[in-house]
Amino acid sequence: MGRVNPAEEALNLLRTRLCNPSFVFKPLSDSPDSNYSKLKFLISSSVTEACNNSILLLGPRGSGKIAVLELVLKDLLLEYPDMISVITLSGLLHCDDNSAFKV
Repeated sequence: MGRVNPAEEALNLLRTRLCNPSFVFKPLSDSPDSNYSKLKFLISSSVTEACNNSILLLGPRGSGKIAVLELVLKDLLLEYPDMISVITLSGLLHCDDNSAFKV
């Protein structure tokens, strides 16, 4: 009476782990060799030194490029709230520099 089925508990645990992108990257964020740490260092040094850098993330579809980028940006927005503004562009809508600036 009131007990949850163990199979249902396991299913809920798997769903939370699969649907939460920070679950995958948070344990790896402590390692200095992780993609999270390298990306955070590159972006934070660009912000603190006020220099323009470009970063290209390569990997197969579904490998977590956007997930790790969003996690890094979320952390950096907490650290530097007044220094960072995020602009998201679509390659399908913005085919050149002029169309990207005409928003």
